[in-house]
Amino acid sequence: MFALFGNIAYAFPFILLITYGSLMGKEYNGINPDIFFYLLALFYIVSFLTRLVLSVKNVKNHEILMYASFAATIIGYLLLGIDAGIIMFIGSLLILGFPHGSIYPTASYYIASSVELEDLNVVYSVFILIMDVIIFLIPFVFGIISTIYSIRIAIYLTAVPMGLLLLTSVFFNIKDNRAIKNTPVTQ
Repeated sequence: MFALFGNIAYAFPFILLITYGSLMGKEYNGINPDIFFYLLALFYIVSFLTRLVLSVKNVKNHEILMYASFAATIIGYLLLGIDAGIIMFIGSLLILGFPHGSIYPTASYYIASSVELEDLNVVYSVFILIMDVIIFLIPFVFGIISTIYSIRIAIYLTAVPMGLLLLTSVFFNIKDNRAIKNTPVTQ
């Protein structure tokens, strides 16, 4: 559940950047939509470098990596709504590149280590199904909110369920860690 809710929460900024990123940049930072795609390359470069490091270096504490990714997700996403010029927008893209590169591989690690090998295919299929539904719903809801109010309000209103999902993820992680500590070890 730690991995599932954490990955769903990160879907918010990623899907919204892909769907509405050029509009966000144009409306709040005066960025030409043609330029946005070059700026998005910075996001993907950070993501690629993060995944490269994770594939080369063995991460000792996946939990801290997930928590750092959650913090970067919230900070980067909230910065998207601030109208402080192109530097702030680029900063938010760079910050969001880190969790884009780290959350899915780390979530995959948690999923793979929490189920039996023969159940892995079913678990990943359900995981992808849930992600596909979320990926469909997030832009739809964001679009409705931004049409009624504004893109900035839509960013901040969608940050609420994203934050709740992150808190739920943390709750499940703490609960699972307590259950593991309280489980007697048999020899």
